[in-house]
Amino acid sequence: MGQARLATLRERFENRMAGRVRFVSERRDDLAAQMRLKEPDFDESLVPPRLLEQERELLLSTTRIPVFEEPNSVEEALRRRDETFLDENVPMLGGSTPREAATDPQLRPKLIRMMKSRILSVDEENLRSGNNRRIDWMLEELGLSEIQFEPPPSREPLGDRFEDEDEDWDEEEERVDASHLPPAPRLPATPLTADEIDERIDGVPPFDSVEEVLERIRNSGSTLMGDMESLIGETVSDDEWLPFLPALTHLWFVLVPHGCSSPIWEFEDIRDAYRAEFMALGEYAKRGGEVDILAYVKESPQPTLAMESVNHYLDSCEQFSKGGRLKAKPNPAAIAALKTVIKILDARLRDPRG
Repeated sequence: MGQARLATLRERFENRMAGRVRFVSERRDDLAAQMRLKEPDFDESLVPPRLLEQERELLLSTTRIPVFEEPNSVEEALRRRDETFLDENVPMLGGSTPREAATDPQLRPKLIRMMKSRILSVDEENLRSGNNRRIDWMLEELGLSEIQFEPPPSREPLGDRFEDEDEDWDEEEERVDASHLPPAPRLPATPLTADEIDERIDGVPPFDSVEEVLERIRNSGSTLMGDMESLIGETVSDDEWLPFLPALTHLWFVLVPHGCSSPIWEFEDIRDAYRAEFMALGEYAKRGGEVDILAYVKESPQPTLAMESVNHYLDSCEQFSKGGRLKAKPNPAAIAALKTVIKILDARLRDPRG
């Protein structure tokens, strides 16, 4: 801190402490000199002469931040922060501002990924707190209409349940040891056809109840159901779970035959894959056409299985809703979850490390 500042600090300290302390000793180290001693010697003849024409200079700069009036609310403070962000130089954008990156064809994809992450953070905070903060105005100012769609509806605050959901499922759902079972067979190089899917399903033994089929999945060493509960348990109602389960178990036994052990994945992997699928579904849904949603479903490493699974889910919703006994309206979160499971299993069953 320098000799003068140290003397001032000592004087103030002793004045405050009065007779309660007694000075014993002090030691001063010249750190700059010590660092210079550690610098290796160099051969000046190897340095280009032009680099020696100018001596090293110490450059000082000052940044002045304008003082705003005190915000009237947290929302106003967040709005001001977001407005400032639009005109800040961002290292991830090569030092350009978001406004500049929006008009640069090379930087625009990076900006879109950055804003997607920002939207996801806002949606998660809304889910945690119950707020309804929106940043679609930022997308309008940047002209990013391709990722602008309706945010999730307001929900009851989840609070700590949202933050601890990963730990909760880890504590409640332990993975069954299935090392005695043979691993699920590797997938062929090309996506499964409808005939191949039917052949795999025909090999699944019948079961008497939903509980039995869920137990079979669990005994394979899978954490599928615990992961699904953590991912969409707060989004999909009890009535909507009923048509979701048949579609989920259908695609599971197509990719992981009965009697085989489940591929292993980390919860973070399936969580990140689900978030990406949900964001992608929102972008397709924004276009508003059935053709676009169909394109979203087929955008899968197993397009035929994805179509069968989603159609199975939609048909189940219709069947369960007949007579008005259940409110089993198709839920976008369930569709994104089905595609996520296919994506995760396909990747694990093609990777030799499994």
